[in-house]
Amino acid sequence: MATKSVKTKPHLLDPTAPAAVEPAPLARRPASLRGVNVALVGNGKENCELLFNFVERWLREECAVAEVLRLEKDSYWEPLPAEQVARLRAFGGVVITGLGS
Repeated sequence: MATKSVKTKPHLLDPTAPAAVEPAPLARRPASLRGVNVALVGNGKENCELLFNFVERWLREECAVAEVLRLEKDSYWEPLPAEQVARLRAFGGVVITGLGS
């Protein structure tokens, strides 16, 4: 006895789920960066340093920031280590994160 082949349509599954937390409000932004400390946090990928070299020069020359702190994550897929978060909190001011590739 021959078995009958049953054809079914393929199903696509979306593995994403809705966010479980409410979005956080945006941080306050200063009206100007003049005299403000600015931290640049790189994601550890190629070319981020090149981008931040330009951004740091612009911040110093055009925006007259007080100081620039540069941090680099060990890897792009991991969060910033607690020690670096503590440095950012102590430094104060504005934090800019950047991507390289």
